[in-house]
Amino acid sequence: MIKTLDESSFNNYFALFGELEIYSLDPVKLDTKRKELLIRLHPDRFCDGTAAQKRSSLQWTTRINQAYDVLKDPVKRAVYLCGLKGNTIDIEKSKAFSVEVLEQQMELREKLSEAVELFAECGFDATKLDDLEFQASSMLSNSVFNMTKLFSDNFSKNKEILNKIESQINISLFAQKFIVDCSEVRRKFL
Repeated sequence: MIKTLDESSFNNYFALFGELEIYSLDPVKLDTKRKELLIRLHPDRFCDGTAAQKRSSLQWTTRINQAYDVLKDPVKRAVYLCGLKGNTIDIEKSKAFSVEVLEQQMELREKLSEAVELFAECGFDATKLDDLEFQASSMLSNSVFNMTKLFSDNFSKNKEILNKIESQINISLFAQKFIVDCSEVRRKFL
C-alpha cells in the first residue's frame, strides 16, 4: 500500500485535496494540488514496484481524478457536499424549480430551436448563438453565486436552504447542458 497519503482521505474528496468541506474553492489551488498528487502517485513512478504498489498507485490516481472532476464542477461539488452532510440530492428525480425558471428555460430552448431553423434556411449567424450562450452562462454564474451564499455552516440542518440549493443545482445543470447544446449547434453549422 502506498503510504504517501492518509488512507482516510481516499473516501473524502475534500480531505484528499487538503480542503475544508466548504462550497467555495480556489480553482487554481485545486489544479495545483491535483498536479502535485498525480506527480507523487502516478503509476509510472511505480513501474519497478510490487504488484500491490502498482495497483494502489492506479487506485489513488483514479480517485484523484474522480475527486478533481467533482470538486472543480460547481454542480457536482454542491451535490457531493450535500451528500457528505447527510442530505442526498437525486438530481435525476429532482423537481425543485420555480415557474419563472421553467419559463426562462423553455424560452431559451425555443430560441435555440428557432435559431437552428433560421441557420438551416439562411446560414449560420454566430451572434444569435453567442447571445444564447451568454444568457446561459449568466444563468450559470448567477446560480453558482447563489449557491455560494446558500452554503453556510448550518446549511445541512435547514430544509429551506437545502431546497434552495437543490433548485440552484437544477438551474446550473440546465445552463451547463444548454451551453453544450449551443456548442453542438455551432459545430453542426460551421
